[in-house]
Amino acid sequence: MPLHPTPPFAGARPAVYVAALTTTALLLLAAATATTSSSPTTTALFVAGATLAWAGLVVGAGSLAPREAMRLGLCCALVAGVGLALAPPILSDDVFRYLWDGRVTLSGMSPYRYAPDDPHLAPLRDTLWRRVNNPDIPTIYPPAAQALFALCDAIAHTPLSVKGLMLAAHLATVPLVARLAPATSTSRAPLVFALCPHALPESALSG
Repeated sequence: MPLHPTPPFAGARPAVYVAALTTTALLLLAAATATTSSSPTTTALFVAGATLAWAGLVVGAGSLAPREAMRLGLCCALVAGVGLALAPPILSDDVFRYLWDGRVTLSGMSPYRYAPDDPHLAPLRDTLWRRVNNPDIPTIYPPAAQALFALCDAIAHTPLSVKGLMLAAHLATVPLVARLAPATSTSRAPLVFALCPHALPESALSG
């Protein structure tokens, strides 16, 4: 009898690396198309393709040791996340509203009182203001979110500040997922979450 029994699904280990790297590559292609193309559809198709590759992680991630899965997930998520963060937020314009709310808050005025197109806020307008969605409606985001938006705008009045902070939050959540996951999922959960094509592009690409 072997001293070190073969873990369940050990034969799936190479396939897990292939799935992780393929997911990462497709997310980087999504970032590239967001940068070079004006069509959100193309970017969305690469994200959808990444979802198919990511399904391989869902099936086989349990074949890795917990620390190995954590390292793989964090490394791949960091690489894909940086690429997505540097790309324009082509799938959503919400990040421009976040920055606008933050700018209004930092100016001492209330985003709950004035809509973006209110004349009272005219001195704050810039090129990013033109991309704010629903400019005739005051903000709908709660106070804690407003504090976060103000922090992002204080760092830099650019989508990259929001996207970078959201990517950092995503990466910081990966160890938390590992800690909270049931014992039977300690290797699967952090890797699956780290490269999730629904969570990672939402944080790093769309902010």
